[in-house]
Amino acid sequence: MDPRNRVFVVTDSAHKLSDFLAYVENNYALTLAYSRQEVLADTDLRSAAAVVFTDQPNDMDARRFCERIDPRWKERPKVIAAGPRNSPWLTFVKGQTAVDGVIHTNAPSEQQIRTFGVLVSLRAEQALAELGPKAMTIWRESSKVLKNIEGLVEAGQPIPRAAVHNLAESVVEGTEDALLCDMMRVLREHHAETLVHSLDVAMNVLLLGRHVGVRSKADQRLLFEAGIMHDVGKMEIPSGILRKPGKLTAEEFAVMRQHPVSAVRILQESGGYDEHVIWAAAHHHEKIDGSGYPYGLAGAKISEIGRLTAVCDVFCALTERRSYKPPTPPEKAFDIMKSMGPGQLDPTLLERMMEMVYGSLPTQKLAV
Repeated sequence: MDPRNRVFVVTDSAHKLSDFLAYVENNYALTLAYSRQEVLADTDLRSAAAVVFTDQPNDMDARRFCERIDPRWKERPKVIAAGPRNSPWLTFVKGQTAVDGVIHTNAPSEQQIRTFGVLVSLRAEQALAELGPKAMTIWRESSKVLKNIEGLVEAGQPIPRAAVHNLAESVVEGTEDALLCDMMRVLREHHAETLVHSLDVAMNVLLLGRHVGVRSKADQRLLFEAGIMHDVGKMEIPSGILRKPGKLTAEEFAVMRQHPVSAVRILQESGGYDEHVIWAAAHHHEKIDGSGYPYGLAGAKISEIGRLTAVCDVFCALTERRSYKPPTPPEKAFDIMKSMGPGQLDPTLLERMMEMVYGSLPTQKLAV
């Protein structure tokens, strides 16, 4: 078990955090403790993802507990205090101890989960910083561009291609495959699902394109643009459908199936986007046997960029952390993808994707 996936929750009132604990247990290796001293004695504490602690009778006060989780550790869990908003204990903790954040136990469970996800994601960003300035530049530029795109779609405004093209150029020029692979492994632990998925798919489309022989820098930039923009139509889908953890109803799925059509409209109305970028958005849910959506295309009628994006999209969706599921290990993800059969994903591109991923992590057993 990777200790970075461990989360310690110190409480004697688990019932007050039942929904939050269910989320943690579904996404991390949860250790429920009744003593702060018990947590400090754990050998995996140094590299755990987070420690959440509440007010309770215990063998160590809050200040000493936080001080004992030494900020000089190379890898250190996020320390999060949990308690009722404006309670005397939580007021003291926020003012007197070095916590990374606070969860209000009398807030709705959705808010507790969102706050926790953002706090734990700071670890991913710290790990990203350790990869060097190039990695941080890509992350910051990608975040800025995608947040701007989301705002433009919400306002019904066109999306200028220049910013997307400049981001693609920044990634393609002088970025080694190894750095992109390292970035993807880190970012799959991040909480920002839409941002991470778009960037993850873009990097995979670029890397797979390189792996199958795309050498032109101009074509590589188009590959990255296609990946970044493939799901732009989802930005018009109501969040209640887009982020629903359970199975969609028939009516909800009908709305979801329209996002490639929406993407085509958005890109065409924005102007300036290459046809390959538009095809990737239009075709990434089509299946080789014609069972996909939204157009029911089959075989050679599906663009090559659409088939390549489809393979990357499925792999990324499986291996990324989501609010309702932990990341799937790549080995298992590929088992699932192979079980879909040659009727759904392009078998040659799937084979090359497996070759690429396994080859990028020869000694780490594809740990994410």
